[in-house]
Amino acid sequence: MVAAQLGDSSHDDRIAGFKDAFAKGGGEVIGECHSNDPSEAVAKAGDLFIAHKDADCVYGAGGDYLTGALNAVENFPDFHPKFYGTDIQPDFIPLVENGTISGMNGGHFVECSISYALLLNRLDGHPILDENGKAPLFNNLKWIVITPETAASYQKYFIDGHPFTEDQYKSWLWRYNPNVDYQFFYDLCENYSVDSVISSWQ
Repeated sequence: MVAAQLGDSSHDDRIAGFKDAFAKGGGEVIGECHSNDPSEAVAKAGDLFIAHKDADCVYGAGGDYLTGALNAVENFPDFHPKFYGTDIQPDFIPLVENGTISGMNGGHFVECSISYALLLNRLDGHPILDENGKAPLFNNLKWIVITPETAASYQKYFIDGHPFTEDQYKSWLWRYNPNVDYQFFYDLCENYSVDSVISSWQ
């Protein structure tokens, strides 16, 4: 695992989540390095590769750190792990499509669009409240998984375009949809996927 310095809340949470899911799938994390900035990632990833030449895969907790690992592996011609990462960048799409990177996740930026909709509903006099009458906490928004099969769609709808249509966004707002409520937003987050985005544009 290649990541930012300890204490980076986003990277720490990604690492914890990856470790948990990887262990549940029968995997074992055998090495981990942290860098103060991405420029250190190449050397630190290289140290990991020297110590763990039997590793099956490498996980980069952020795009810059995954780049460091990809650069480092060029110095190890007999080491061929699969690469995975979080926070896909546009320049990673070809690498996912050709299999250099086996999979990434992203698309979480839509949390901003959802937050704006919640704010607009409140300003319009229709706050979205949970079952206890409190401000909602939606922690079920799914990450988008980008594989060689879904990379082109991610490029089209998330990088070159936008995952939500204008009509779809209007349906989130009380001024256009008097039935919008807590369950509506919960289901929106729960069902968020590449397939749901593609279907909304068809």
